[in-house]
Amino acid sequence: MEDGMLDVRVGIGLGEDRNGRAIHPGDSDAIVDRICRLAAKATGGYTTVDCDGGWTNGEGRLVKEPGIILYVMFPESVRTDTIRNFAKLVGRAANQECVVLSYNARSGIVKCWDTES
Repeated sequence: MEDGMLDVRVGIGLGEDRNGRAIHPGDSDAIVDRICRLAAKATGGYTTVDCDGGWTNGEGRLVKEPGIILYVMFPESVRTDTIRNFAKLVGRAANQECVVLSYNARSGIVKCWDTES
């Protein structure tokens, strides 16, 4: 396992966009593809997990929606604003007002196969 990596998680809603318009399943597939390409380019790799979540909008209505949790890793030496800017880019790619960001845990990479085998 490599030391010095931050486990970064970004939660992205895929039910409504920032204007309150429904995101259709075909469109959400394209959004997830865009996010994954962005994550791979920025960090070298990613994992996504489907999830459900909810939030209360400005009118007090509970908005329940499907989403994904995007897992990536950044070097521990990376600046906080770099991680925040990455989360913003992800949110913009999904046309979201905001995303959930978590990155305080230490993490690492487990190499499962020797390159010599």
